[in-house]
Amino acid sequence: MNEIRRTRPSLLRHALLALLALQAFCAAAQPAAWPSKPLRFVVGYQPGGGTDLTARLVADRLTPALGQPVVVENRPGAGSNIAGELVAKSAADGYTLFISAGAMSTNPSLYPNMPFDPVKDFAPVIGLSLLPNVIVVSAALPVRNIQELIAHAKAHPDKTACASSSMGSTGHLSCELFNLQAGTRILHVPYKGSSGAVAAVLANQVPVLFDQIPAPLPHIRSGRMRAIALTGPTRNPNLPDVPTTDESGMPGFHANTWVAMFAPAGTPPAVVARLNAEADRILKTTEVQQQLNAMGMEAIGGPPERLAQILASDTAKWARVIKAANVKLQ
Repeated sequence: MNEIRRTRPSLLRHALLALLALQAFCAAAQPAAWPSKPLRFVVGYQPGGGTDLTARLVADRLTPALGQPVVVENRPGAGSNIAGELVAKSAADGYTLFISAGAMSTNPSLYPNMPFDPVKDFAPVIGLSLLPNVIVVSAALPVRNIQELIAHAKAHPDKTACASSSMGSTGHLSCELFNLQAGTRILHVPYKGSSGAVAAVLANQVPVLFDQIPAPLPHIRSGRMRAIALTGPTRNPNLPDVPTTDESGMPGFHANTWVAMFAPAGTPPAVVARLNAEADRILKTTEVQQQLNAMGMEAIGGPPERLAQILASDTAKWARVIKAANVKLQ
């Protein structure tokens, strides 16, 4: 009897210890609440451009919203493919995110050996900003609107040239799309960056420029360059008197680039939803919209499905243009 009495407390004690050990194991096995450490925004371009500025604008406001630092890391090169590959191969845990530009929609047709698949290897999170291109001419060119540019280019086939920031850039592809839609033969002249392209037009070396608004904006305002049309669907507050291509007799001519957030494929849906909700809230604030507008950009926002649609539509459009114009990266 005494042996039985001594055994019962011992059994209870062992059972209690086993239960405590099980609880500790289960607690350790549970993933930490997201986010539990800093996040990283990987940008495929140098600091100071539209993609980088958008990333920093959102990161600064996402930090207090998530309670964790959001660090911007610039990994330029190969049309942002270096940064994209880095993120595509990162853990799908929501801590490493790709802040990409419209190159996600053009690179599959420009690079025969892409290191990742923009659709299969990424989960769309949210579109951040839209950067409409502007069609600009030298002040010395006797052209004041789209129709006059078309007439001038047709009167001087293979002698009218357009500058862009690089081969395969949205500006370059906009020029090729213009040729296809207008039936012109404007020659493309690539430069190393927007500053070089703008300088060429200012020096009257090239009469036409297709580029994002920020680079030529000061010279448009000074009168040294003339903006004749915006390639977005709406007018831009920085250039309120400049009509869109839709208004200028080229309906459907939309050539914009955009900045968006992507996560590695397989990132938990709850994490994607949280990132989307917080970023969308930030993009809807008056302060952020005003700052984007001041840089020539517009907020996008919306659910991940909206970004997926933008990516699919632009990928198909630019694939047609690149094939028809036989664009090759040199």
